[in-house]
Amino acid sequence: MTISLGQFDEKLFLSIEGHEEVRYVDKGVYHTILIDGQKAGVVGYIPMQNSKGENQYFVQIIISSEDRGKGLTKLAEDLLAKTYHLSHLFATIDTNNIASLKAHQKAGFCEIDREIIASLREKGFLKVGQTRLIKIYA
Repeated sequence: MTISLGQFDEKLFLSIEGHEEVRYVDKGVYHTILIDGQKAGVVGYIPMQNSKGENQYFVQIIISSEDRGKGLTKLAEDLLAKTYHLSHLFATIDTNNIASLKAHQKAGFCEIDREIIASLREKGFLKVGQTRLIKIYA
């Protein structure tokens, strides 16, 4: 299986069940996930800076229903991080989205500190029912 990142296909993105849960923004960087040349989903990141001026990268991913369960989350996000030389990725996930939580944990993401999560909720950066995960790349 060969994975690559192709040009973003908005029509594909809109056709994938659950795309409404993915935060698509103009300043994001998005790609179509290609498996052996076939479209399998969309992955991207939103670049931001925190209050200290540090770069933050928030990953977004949606995989077509027929390609879920194949380990594509890890492969696509790792390729995205490598392609853009990202030192880390954050993922904001609804706590009831068990499949996405498991996929990100299998991909090496860890939940950030509970106190930080509580602070993010207080400041309105996380909703109740959401958690934030991080993966750091060496």
